[in-house]
Amino acid sequence: MIIDLPFTNPRLHIMKKVLLIAAVALASFTASAQTEKGTVVLGGTAQFETSKEDGESESTDDLTITPVIGYFVANNISLGAGVGYAQRKSALGKAGAFVVSPFGRCYKSLGSEQFKFFGELAVPLAFGTIKNSSDVKVATTSSVGVSLSPGFAFFPTKKFGIELGFNGVSYISTTTKAEVGGAKATNDTFSIGADFFSPQLGLQFYF
Repeated sequence: MIIDLPFTNPRLHIMKKVLLIAAVALASFTASAQTEKGTVVLGGTAQFETSKEDGESESTDDLTITPVIGYFVANNISLGAGVGYAQRKSALGKAGAFVVSPFGRCYKSLGSEQFKFFGELAVPLAFGTIKNSSDVKVATTSSVGVSLSPGFAFFPTKKFGIELGFNGVSYISTTTKAEVGGAKATNDTFSIGADFFSPQLGLQFYF
């Protein structure tokens, strides 16, 4: 009887090479499959910011929560939309708005397929109300805009991603209509420059 020992078995040596190659290929697939054509992504972003003006005792709090759904129409290119809610509270009252934001994204690997940079072009729309400190509705608002924003994505697994998005270049036109009298006012806002002190944290699941 002949017994093949592991260190003398050429077939086992070849099998180890095959398994190693397969493991490397699988790892590459696992890291890059998230942004392949045909992938569906479900998740959302959240942003909270608080600020206080000099001489004021009360702060202003901003909260935005936006669930997101997207689809990769090509490798590293996705289209989708976020639907959520934004709120600002201060001593003077609060403003809340229903938000819809169609977007397109392009991803670029940063040396490793687990880390990617992305640029996002979005068209945010918002419809809301403004209430005074007594919680009485004083006006309605509507806005439309366009924004181009950078971000970074980390993929610890094939099915899960963590994102940090930052404010980039944006233009927003907001119309406010008074509840009493119906007077209207329009405010146009243009901003440029990423604010790395108020990032948007996103958690995404890929299918």
